[in-house]
Amino acid sequence: MHNTLEQSAFGVLLKVVEAMSKKSYVDGRNQASKQRAEWMVEGIKQGAVADLKENDPYYWREDRAKEWVYGENYDISSLPFI
Repeated sequence: MHNTLEQSAFGVLLKVVEAMSKKSYVDGRNQASKQRAEWMVEGIKQGAVADLKENDPYYWREDRAKEWVYGENYDISSLPFI
């Protein structure tokens, strides 16, 4: 797969994981999937906070980084194209 297409496909995968983590109703068939998706999203967000702080520690203090990443406008599927 071409790298750009792979990057786009991974972004879609992240959207699916995020949507599963936000499901309001689950039953025994997809309860484990929702739980794993929540863990994945939380791990991604923790990594994003650490990355922001590492790349610009003067601007991205812990509280500011968490406010951005855990806020409503942060998109875990938004990946940079280089």
